[in-house]
Amino acid sequence: MNRALRLHQHLVARPDLTNTQRQAAMLALGEDFFAAGLLDRAESVFNELLKNYPKNTAACVPLRRIYEQLHEWEQAFALTECSVTDKDERKRLMCHYLCEQVEDDLSKAQLFQADERLKQALGIYPQSARVQVLLAELALARGDRALALKCFRQALTYDQHLLASLVKRLLTIFTRPTELQQLYNVVSTEYRRSPDAKLLPFLAAIAQEVGQGESLMPLLHQHLQRDVGNVQSLACAARYLSEEAQPEAKTALDELSLALGRLAGTMPRFQCTQCGYKLHDYVWRCPACHHWDTVQGQ
Repeated sequence: MNRALRLHQHLVARPDLTNTQRQAAMLALGEDFFAAGLLDRAESVFNELLKNYPKNTAACVPLRRIYEQLHEWEQAFALTECSVTDKDERKRLMCHYLCEQVEDDLSKAQLFQADERLKQALGIYPQSARVQVLLAELALARGDRALALKCFRQALTYDQHLLASLVKRLLTIFTRPTELQQLYNVVSTEYRRSPDAKLLPFLAAIAQEVGQGESLMPLLHQHLQRDVGNVQSLACAARYLSEEAQPEAKTALDELSLALGRLAGTMPRFQCTQCGYKLHDYVWRCPACHHWDTVQGQ
């Protein structure tokens, strides 16, 4: 790497290069700095390349990647037009960059600024589940629980896989009986439409809160007969089955449920479909391969 850096630095310094050769050398030098983790120097080279040769958009892609790593979302947003050729992908990325800024706005209680950015994001990418989630968070910050629940439900219509990452937070926010009943209806409908072992423990928790625990037993039996499931769902099944077991089996099932629950707490719940990186919490962008929307529950 050091040899490549020295070579490209030497090439860039040569006065006899043609414009095409100089641009290629500067691009290679910037890539070398980027690969070496010298982001500030890579940024400087790419910006100089764009300043001197505005029509050379090859520097836009690596420069946008640098701003992503630095969390400079406004700069990344500005470079999306020249660095992403696919129209849908461009809109999706622009929406994510705005949403990153909205999260910062919400953390600082800058609600008006967050609202304006979300309107812009909706105009760019109306079917974004993330925008709906942030609209829900904005509604909660303003004390509008009904609107927040509506936005969360809208987010799930755009991306049903999001439910596994949202449901735990939803249970901590919406604790009123009518809200819990709505949550139960949403989660149970999604589970019946597309049985997902990850949803089963949360569905069980809501079912108990709304007095629908008995209705879950047929689903648990179907789940055990049909799917391998995951550790969380098996712990949930063992806990429920212990309630209808004979006294001599109940203790064993309770112990099994506790053991599986402890094991589940040590296991990552999410995985990137692009690179396989595993995480305990959901994120919109994989921290390993830096792809967006590739993290899903496992």
